[in-house]
Amino acid sequence: MLKLKISLICAVSLIMIAWGRYDGYAQVSVTVTNSQAQQDSVIKVPVIVSDLSEYAIIAYQFKVVYDSMVIKALGVSSENTLTAPWGNAIANVDSAGLMIVGAFGVKELSQGDTLINLVFDVLANAGDSSAISLEDMRFNKDYPQAMVVNGTVKIILPTRIGRDNSHAIPRNAQLVSNYPEPFQTRTSIIIKNSGQDRIEIMIFNLLGQKIKHLGSIHAKIGNVELEWDATDDRGIKAPAGVYFCVVKSEKKMLGVERMILIE
Repeated sequence: MLKLKISLICAVSLIMIAWGRYDGYAQVSVTVTNSQAQQDSVIKVPVIVSDLSEYAIIAYQFKVVYDSMVIKALGVSSENTLTAPWGNAIANVDSAGLMIVGAFGVKELSQGDTLINLVFDVLANAGDSSAISLEDMRFNKDYPQAMVVNGTVKIILPTRIGRDNSHAIPRNAQLVSNYPEPFQTRTSIIIKNSGQDRIEIMIFNLLGQKIKHLGSIHAKIGNVELEWDATDDRGIKAPAGVYFCVVKSEKKMLGVERMILIE
């Protein structure tokens, strides 16, 4: 009886060792961080992963599900992320609140950090929110398994040039327009005849800070076209985000056009 008891203990020990080495249970933690966003802004929501060093990951894909009435997917940004050495990830956007993201490369991913940034345009009013869910997260051929914790984007109060303050700075699409929109390096701004002797054209950021004085011109002569090269008055490249072209006369604000600068 004593000999049989020893044999059973050995058998259990072997099973426990084999279970611990079973690679099918290896998991990577994937977290979509909670974010706050201002109205009429473009935001990046990071997808954070735990340490990937042991798994030889050379490909991944997943679905992003969100409320399309609150935020609008613009794609993804791999700049300064683990995906950066692979180049740009692929993002297919559906207007119904679905984005499919995929990426692959020859260099294995390592460490734990931001895997990719999800880029959204904020559409809703202050107080609204949207859950961001990652579904069907797959590394390589489903190895390792992904354990996903999703996040929420909450809309906070607008800035001084936000939507709720549009009565203070009137939007006048007939007066100001720009193309292309959104833009990466430069955009052309068209100002139609406003009937004013002289107008000022300036670029503001979301905080209401003037970053660029584009010019002072006579506006009775007809349409005027100016170009903004996405730099501030010091010649420094402006970061990606939402900007406003403000047109004013000596006495009043004439119009504002929202512009989106992307990476």
